[in-house]
This record gives sequence, structure tokens and C-alpha cells, in this order.
Amino acid sequence: MVLRTVEDRVHLVANFEAGADVRDLKALRAILPSLAAAPAATVFALKGVREFDLGEHESMEAHRLKTLCATHGVSVTSRGWREVSHGLFNESTRVYWLIEDSATCEAVALKAIARGVPVREIQY
Repeated sequence: MVLRTVEDRVHLVANFEAGADVRDLKALRAILPSLAAAPAATVFALKGVREFDLGEHESMEAHRLKTLCATHGVSVTSRGWREVSHGLFNESTRVYWLIEDSATCEAVALKAIARGVPVREIQY
């Protein structure tokens, strides 16, 4: 069978209308463990930036980060989309066919679908 995985993804960006000040940088450190662990000089080099990329996240994690940003007074914009991927699973042998190259995996899965292999959808 072909397993179709559908995942809601969100890209987040922290916005600082007047440029990030010391309070904003402290908030970013409280929000992001990677900045909390970074040297102060690295964080203070961000002073004055108008945007800081918070990255791409699964929707539940993005919601958690947006809530954390709101708690610290950081404005966030988000862009969401659905990511669909396919994999192949042999139900009789209970073996998942691992194809590491995503383009090859997608091509094989689409060819299997075209040949009538059943599809089972998994939502995240």
C-alpha cells in the first residue's frame, strides 16, 4: 500500500517594527533555547533587526511558539501550508520500503498509485 502523510506546517517570523531592542533580544532568548545557549555577543549582534526567522515547524509546535512569543510581547507572522509525502508499506510482510531520496520515493509512490495500489492517508 501507499501511505500518504499529510502534515500541517507553519513558518514563523518574529517582527520588531522599530528594530529589536534589548528587551526584544531578552524575549528571544527566553523563547528559543538556541539563542539562550548562544553567547551574549551573538544575540546582541541582532540589535536593530526588524525580523527574526523562527523557522518552520509542525503546526502544534508553531502554536506553542506563537503563544510563547505572545507571552513575551513578541509579534509574530506565520505562513501555513500542508505538506504531503508518500511512502510504501507491504502489509503482508509488515515492511516499510525506505527510499531516502524524496524525489525518487515520490515518483515510485505516484507510479504505484497509477497502477492501482491502495492508498491509506495518515494525518498529523
